Amino acid sequence: MNAAYFTRKDIAFTLVKDLPKLKKKKIITVLEPSVGIGRFLPLISEFYFDKKQVIIDTIDLDADSIYLMELIISKFPLRKNIKINSILGDFLTLN
Repeated sequence: MNAAYFTRKDIAFTLVKDLPKLKKKKIITVLEPSVGIGRFLPLISEFYFDKKQVIIDTIDLDADSIYLMELIISKFPLRKNIKINSILGDFLTLN
């Protein structure tokens, strides 16, 4: 059985603001290894608003969490430069 641990909003803000700016990059890929319901996705979307494309590989062990994350994103869309890849699995064992 898997347990879900939700990141507090203030912690998510603190972590995202410390991401590298990657000023010279136009296309970037971000790994979200334990996406849950996607607390970080809107923050990442806003943080990298100036990029041509941001590919976010979201991984989670729980299919219900991925379903909820995709449902939430469909109701509150991210910026148009964001592409989400949803992956069901354990990021430590994925190839």
